[in-house]
Amino acid sequence: MRFSTLLSCIAVTSLFLSSCNSTQNNHRLVQWAYAENAQVSQYRQQIQSQFPIAKAQIISLSSIAGFDFDSETDVVVAYKKLASIESNFIPRASELNRRTNAIAKNLQSQHKIEANDTTWQSFQQYKQYAENEFEALTSLGQDFTKAHAGFNKALSAPEYSQYAKQLPQTPWQAHTIIQTHEAEDNRERYNEAVLAALSEKLANVDLTNFEALSQLVDLASFSGVDRAKYGQFPRREESLTPKTRDISRQLIQSAISGHLSRAAYSYAAQFEDISAVTYQLSELDNENSPHRPLSELLSDTQKQQVANIFNARKAEIIEQLILAYKRLLDAALIYAEQATTRLQTMVAHSDRFMNEHGNLRMFPAVQTYLDEQQNERLALLRGISQSALQNIESATSLAQLNTVLFGLIAKADYTSDVAQQLKQAQTSKLNRLTAFVPATDQEELSIRNFSAKNLNYESELTAIYLGDFDHARLSSDSLTVGLILNDYMHAYGRYCDSELPANKVPITREECATESVTTDGWGVETSRVCVNWVEIPTGLYADPVIYNTSKRLASSASLDMFGDAMQGDWFAGKSILDDKVSLGDDMEKLVNQNQCNNKGLKRFEENLLRFIHGQSGIRLPSGMTLADVQSVYKIDFAPDDLNLSRLLDDLILENAQAWMLNRYYQGSVADIAVIRTSNEGYPLSVKASYQFNTMGQNSLGEVVLSFADNIPKCLYFSDAPDTCRHPSRGIINRFEKGEYVE
Repeated sequence: MRFSTLLSCIAVTSLFLSSCNSTQNNHRLVQWAYAENAQVSQYRQQIQSQFPIAKAQIISLSSIAGFDFDSETDVVVAYKKLASIESNFIPRASELNRRTNAIAKNLQSQHKIEANDTTWQSFQQYKQYAENEFEALTSLGQDFTKAHAGFNKALSAPEYSQYAKQLPQTPWQAHTIIQTHEAEDNRERYNEAVLAALSEKLANVDLTNFEALSQLVDLASFSGVDRAKYGQFPRREESLTPKTRDISRQLIQSAISGHLSRAAYSYAAQFEDISAVTYQLSELDNENSPHRPLSELLSDTQKQQVANIFNARKAEIIEQLILAYKRLLDAALIYAEQATTRLQTMVAHSDRFMNEHGNLRMFPAVQTYLDEQQNERLALLRGISQSALQNIESATSLAQLNTVLFGLIAKADYTSDVAQQLKQAQTSKLNRLTAFVPATDQEELSIRNFSAKNLNYESELTAIYLGDFDHARLSSDSLTVGLILNDYMHAYGRYCDSELPANKVPITREECATESVTTDGWGVETSRVCVNWVEIPTGLYADPVIYNTSKRLASSASLDMFGDAMQGDWFAGKSILDDKVSLGDDMEKLVNQNQCNNKGLKRFEENLLRFIHGQSGIRLPSGMTLADVQSVYKIDFAPDDLNLSRLLDDLILENAQAWMLNRYYQGSVADIAVIRTSNEGYPLSVKASYQFNTMGQNSLGEVVLSFADNIPKCLYFSDAPDTCRHPSRGIINRFEKGEYVE
């Protein structure tokens, strides 16, 4: 029903009321408004339902068939007509609906309308607008119906029939396709905006500032374009497309090509300190370079251009550094007339240089300088070697033996033939001076009255005997110390029962006396736990003080392992297995090679208890320390002389003895990479791969070896990358003796 019919008695003036009724029922007016709007709403629902599917179909077809929206094919023309009608109809229909609801709300606030009401004027304006829109929108709705039929006809053309089954047919399918298309369109618009902003900003950035060039790497940030304004982007896709990055790279390369040399020169010239130079002026492709991201934007030619400038500056500073060290050495040698004094001066100079600038050895000029210095040192060392050998042979004490080669061998020279000859002679003399002799008087003990030679824990046990607890590399409450005491107690009880005190106590072990077994309804055992433990004598006896201390440490160790497990660190307990494997039969050998009635062995026992109880150690009359013993055989090697492959292979092989399912393939270590080094060039962290067998299958694992104080500290295996597995103490002791130096 048309408004013109319903309101034929209504005049545009107050005659409406006098010619029909003096008042008009508002309920009827609302019904009239909604009645006409209902037909428009039907068209709107039809368009909102059919158009998204048509849009999704044309998007899919263009992707499958390979045509674009700029073509003039029948199906594209038909779709564009649909889209034109939709874009015209929907906003107008929405506005009509809004105004209809508004006028209805005003009318419903009163029961009747009269000529002098303010609502009357609003209704008259709405009436005029609505009649025009009802007619226009009805016509557009009819046009959409015809256009949609035309689109479907074009879509069913023979050339598109093969794609019919691939086109969306449901609203949900259409929604997904349109959402994806709009996300891609948003991304494309964003990328266009980034390129436009980049071009504008490149004209204003200071391209002669090398550090400012690094800001260009983050294109999104540098462009200043707000990504959030462009809506959703495709999932799992980067905001910037490869095409945009390529174009950006070309724009940047072009913009900075005339300024790059000047920027690099200015940047390099500001550095004077060599330590800063090696980092700040490292090659752009180097993973440690602070400007590595910039390498992504430069061509190979431009990167080489920067490298040449940086290398030239590094060469200048290195030349100045070498010249300064030469002057220092020349000044020191003026007062060194004797060969021994000259050699000691040159060794101190070499060690200082390596400590401060060992990481510069990769530079040819530095290596040449070091080689020249080494040749001079070795010539001097050969010249005094016969005299040194005589002094070694005539030494009558460790203190005297230690001074013979003091300051005569630089770290870089330890692998030379003459240095090896001298160290071997010194070690041979050490073995004679420290040859084991049992002691009967505890007041006159010396290093010769105790022997831990060739044991895995040689250094640690020797330090305890000497009372040098600070250098024992053990913690008094550690699981390892508990193992040492327990193994010592059993070994002493097995071989030295006659030396035990009269109040000796039996060593027992726990054995389950009663078990609780649970079965299911079919009689199958589901669990078995011990409910009653008893102490069973082992046949061995121990000093009650040692026995009680061992029991206390064992109880504490159990609580610690349980605590680790409760905190989720199930691998932490494996460290005790590492230490158990590392300790091996050290205590059996220790007791046997030191003899039961030897007062030196009793001093070790006494100091071990003092160490556990946190008391100070009893020192030898000579005051000897572990460092005094180690200084003879300990090797201060150069970093390049370390055989990492053999070290890692031995460490993994030893650790693998505690593996449960996996079996290590000896000699399979590969892909060794030094991750971090100290300032002197010594490794701090090394990564490698290795092969192992698990359940009959060959597998590849990774391990990271960390160092502390230039000795192996922890092994981190790929199956538990956060758990420190303890390296073998025996290997650490051999490492310190130079057995892994090439």
